[in-house]
Amino acid sequence: MEENIIARLNLTEQEVLSIVSEWYQSGAYQDILQDEEGSELCEIVQGIYDNLKEEQGEGGSVGTLKIKR
Repeated sequence: MEENIIARLNLTEQEVLSIVSEWYQSGAYQDILQDEEGSELCEIVQGIYDNLKEEQGEGGSVGTLKIKR
């Protein structure tokens, strides 16, 4: 297994979040992943994405992450 495919492909954090979200929502991983507070992976990813969007300000280039679960 490749150690750092993210660096090799030069992916941004937003691109990684989008990939993880799509992977989880498509059912590629059958179990439901949750943190200790009971938040599902899609909710965790959305929170990280929202924080990135806030950090970049309203005029930032983050866009909109579509979470549908």
